[in-house]
Amino acid sequence: MMLGVPGETDDDVDELVQLSRELAKVHPRVAYGLAPFVAKRNTPLDGTPFAGIGVVDDRLDRLRRGLQRAGLGGKVSVRPTSARWAWVEYMLAQGESAAGLAVMDAHRNGGDFAAYKRAFVARGIEPTGPRARVPSSQELIALKRRAIALA
Repeated sequence: MMLGVPGETDDDVDELVQLSRELAKVHPRVAYGLAPFVAKRNTPLDGTPFAGIGVVDDRLDRLRRGLQRAGLGGKVSVRPTSARWAWVEYMLAQGESAAGLAVMDAHRNGGDFAAYKRAFVARGIEPTGPRARVPSSQELIALKRRAIALA
């Protein structure tokens, strides 16, 4: 599962609690691996901003509280990826090649999250936005239909 997907709302998290309730009726143990959404280069969502560490952590807390209120605490487990390290991944995925140099700097300075933050700032690493827009599946289908109609 992913949290922090573009357009996601608290209602989506609440819906996951409802889905968990239904799954728990079918299977005695449910486990979610949760990762914050990180846009990658050359994908349809290239350039999409990171939701934010606070937003992802808040949504994860909302999910956990919802599972507890639903009485699913012992039946549904949540195994999240760190929102902080997802932000590092985002900076690497959406940064320029100098982001690689920042990784080396961060490693030399202990490799913890703070070292990465300092290294990105020192190297002036900023997410650059989309580089190449990849058409969505729906757009490709529409283009193919147009080509067939013109043939």
